Amino acid sequence: GSACGALVSGVLLARDAEGFRLIFTLSAVPALMALGLLQWGVKEGVHRPLQSHAPGEKKGFQIKALRTLPRLFWQFLAIVFVLMLARFSEVFLILHAKEVGWPVGALPMLIVLMDVIHAGTAYGVAPRTDRWPTRPLFIRGTLVLTAATLVFGLWPSIPGGILGVSLNALPLGLTQGLMNKI
Repeated sequence: GSACGALVSGVLLARDAEGFRLIFTLSAVPALMALGLLQWGVKEGVHRPLQSHAPGEKKGFQIKALRTLPRLFWQFLAIVFVLMLARFSEVFLILHAKEVGWPVGALPMLIVLMDVIHAGTAYGVAPRTDRWPTRPLFIRGTLVLTAATLVFGLWPSIPGGILGVSLNALPLGLTQGLMNKI
């Protein structure tokens, strides 16, 4: 969906570089279709009653319950937090590409490139993550993310942007199944 939407945006921008209003209007169509599907196509499942609580015991989420989570959970959360800080959003990638001279009509193609590499990598790697050791795969993903950051900083050009976007998509695919596994 993301790649198809970016392709349509690229075609429309190539025809009219100022066609942002039309693109944003058309982008509402899939959202409205999803809402319609939720409203009329998805049926509610049968609700099971909640577990009964002891008299006087509070129901629902309790802040005190966070203290019972294992230390490994908090370590994992800290690592994911730091990695998410290093990850570039697609908007930053587009702004960087525009800054180094990428034609406006071709900017959505960067999203297509990123989506194709991400999906292709995840498709190839995710099924194998159960058999592969977690730590080396996680380290490889982090090293590729670091390389992407260096490429963006040290090679501010159109070829550097293509390589940076490609490298930025790889760790997403490499670690996609890993996050699900953990």
